[in-house]
Amino acid sequence: MSDVECSNLFLLPFKVTLDTKLRWFQYRVVHNILPTNAWLKKIGITNSDFCTFCQRDKETVKHLFVECNKVIDIWQQIRNKWTILRGLNTFNICYGMLDSGNDNFMVINHITFMFKWYVYKYRVNQTNFSFNAFIRLVDSTIELEYFCAQRKSALDIHFKKWNACLH
Repeated sequence: MSDVECSNLFLLPFKVTLDTKLRWFQYRVVHNILPTNAWLKKIGITNSDFCTFCQRDKETVKHLFVECNKVIDIWQQIRNKWTILRGLNTFNICYGMLDSGNDNFMVINHITFMFKWYVYKYRVNQTNFSFNAFIRLVDSTIELEYFCAQRKSALDIHFKKWNACLH
C-alpha cells in the first residue's frame, strides 16, 4: 500500500461520517488497536482468544467482521438488501473502500463502519445481534442525517449519499 493510500485510509472516516463514535472506532480498527480476544490474550487480560460469538476460532479483526459464522449470516442478509455491498472484499470490510470513483463510496463505507461498530458493541455486551436491529440503526442514521442536511440546506448531498439505500 502506498503512502497516499495509507493516508487516504486514515482520513476515510472523516470523509464518510460526522459521527465521532464511528470515527474513533474506525481509527482503532485501522491502527490495529481494537481490543479483540486475540489481542487481549496476548497482553494477558483474558485467558481465551476464542471468538465471543462462535467460540471456535481466534477472535481477530478479520475473523470478527468477516469470517465468524454469526457475522457472515447477517452480512449476507445486508448484501441481499443493499446490492451495492456485494463486491466488498475482506480489506474493504475491515479497513474501508478507497475507490472514491465509485458513486456509492460514501454510503458503502458508512454502512460498513456502522456494521463493524454494531457487531463490536454486541461483542462487548456479550449479547446477540440481528439483521432487523441493524437495519433500524441504519434507518435512524439516515433520518438523523436527513434532518441535519435539511437544516444546512444540503439535501442534495444527503440524497446523493444515501440514494442506494432508500429504495
